[in-house]
Amino acid sequence: MSVIGSAARVLHVLITGIWLGAGALCILLVFLVPETLDSRQAAEAVLSATRARLDLFGLLAGPVLLLTLAVGWVPLMVRLKMRLFVTLAGTGAAALSGRYLVPKMREVMDAMGRPLQDLPSTDPLVSQYLELSVASLGTLGVQVLAALLLVITAVAAGKPKKQSYGIEL
Repeated sequence: MSVIGSAARVLHVLITGIWLGAGALCILLVFLVPETLDSRQAAEAVLSATRARLDLFGLLAGPVLLLTLAVGWVPLMVRLKMRLFVTLAGTGAAALSGRYLVPKMREVMDAMGRPLQDLPSTDPLVSQYLELSVASLGTLGVQVLAALLLVITAVAAGKPKKQSYGIEL
C-alpha cells in the first residue's frame, strides 16, 4: 500500500466525519434553537446561517471525497459504485439546499415584511416558507445519511484482506 493511498483514506474518513458531525449539530440546533431564542424569526436566521455553512462544506467536500475515493480505494480493488452514488447524493443535496432552498427561504422571509410569528398561518408566504423549510430539512437528512454511510463504508473497508500464498486470511 502506498503512503498517498493511505493518506487519501485517512483524509476521506476525516472529511466525512466532519460532515457527519456538522450535520448532526444542525439537526440538534433545529430542536434547540427555537426553544432558546425568544422569536421564531431569530431562530430561523440562526438555523439558516448554520445550514448555509454546512451546505458550503458539503459542496467543497464532495469533489475532495471523490478524489480520495479514486486515490485511496481504487488501488485496493474495492467496489465504489455505492460510495460514488452516496457522495454525489450528499453533494447534490448540499448544492440544492445551498444554492436554491436556503437563499429562497431568505427571499421569502424578506418578502414577508413582518416577523414570521406575526403572520397568519393562512398567508401564502408562510406556507411557501414552510414548504421550503421541509425541503431544506430533507436535504439536511440526505447529507447526514450520506456522511454516515460514507464513514461506515470507509471504516469497514479500511484494511485490505491479507493474502498469503493465495489463501485469504
